Amino acid sequence: MPRRTSNWSTRQAASTSERVLEGSARLAHLWRHFGCGCGVGRAERLRDEYDRFVDAGANVLAIGQGEPERAAWYKEKFAVPCPILCDLDERVYRAYGLLECSTWLLLGEPKPKQAYFEELIQKHRAKGRRVADNPFLLPGEFVVDSAGRLILAYRYQYCDNYPDAEALVASIQEAGV
Repeated sequence: MPRRTSNWSTRQAASTSERVLEGSARLAHLWRHFGCGCGVGRAERLRDEYDRFVDAGANVLAIGQGEPERAAWYKEKFAVPCPILCDLDERVYRAYGLLECSTWLLLGEPKPKQAYFEELIQKHRAKGRRVADNPFLLPGEFVVDSAGRLILAYRYQYCDNYPDAEALVASIQEAGV
C-alpha cells in the first residue's frame, strides 16, 4: 500500500542530497526499515568504519524508508554518523534494483500464524523499534563516482549480509581516481 509523502520531505530530501552528494565518490547505504535489528548492527559497524570511508574520499549517506522525523530520531538514537535521507515511496530503492525478500527468508517460515506476528511486534516495541515501512525490502550499499558511474553495487541477500569494509574502501578509492 503506498504511503503518503509530504511536499516538504520530498523537497528537503532533494535539497539535502544535492549538498551531501557534492564531491567525488559517494557511498550510499540504503537502509532496511527503521525497526530492523540488522540496521542497528549496521549503524554500529558504520560508526567503526565511517572514518575509513571518508579518508578514502567518500561522501557517506544513508537512505531510509521513513519520514524525516523518524530518520532524525533513528540517527540520534543509534548514532548513525552520516546524514539520513528519506525515500518514502521507495523510488531510490527500486532505481538501484533492490528486491523484496521472501516471507520464508525474513521470518523463517512461509506462512506464519497471527501469534508469530504479534510476538514479533511486541519484541520490536519493547526495544523501541516499531515495525514500519516495508520490512521485506532488502538493503544495499552502492559506491558511485562523481560522474554518476556505479562502481560497486552490493545488494544484500538477507538483512544482515553486511559488505566487507575493504571492498567498500577499494571501490571508493577507484571512484575517486
